[in-house]
Amino acid sequence: MNMHSTKTLALTPLLSMAFVLTMLTCLGAGYAMGATGVYANLQQTHDSLLEQRDHLQRLQGQYSDQIAKLQQQLNLVGSYLSDNDRALRDIEEAMRNAR
Repeated sequence: MNMHSTKTLALTPLLSMAFVLTMLTCLGAGYAMGATGVYANLQQTHDSLLEQRDHLQRLQGQYSDQIAKLQQQLNLVGSYLSDNDRALRDIEEAMRNAR
């Protein structure tokens, strides 16, 4: 074996180890960046859901207010209808008595 071959053989384990360390470093960095990316996506989704929740709560409040106003109107119409029914009965009774 010549001297050049011996140096190459001696460097091969070091190059292999350097390659493995480089790959592990890249994988570790990729995992960290991936985990950070996943966290960032989760945070963005979380923030979007909070915004949507606030919007839905505002809508719920608006609809509750509208329902309360409509319920008041419905109660008022119901009261008028009851008054009308009483008046109608009174008139019908008066008509029967007038015969």
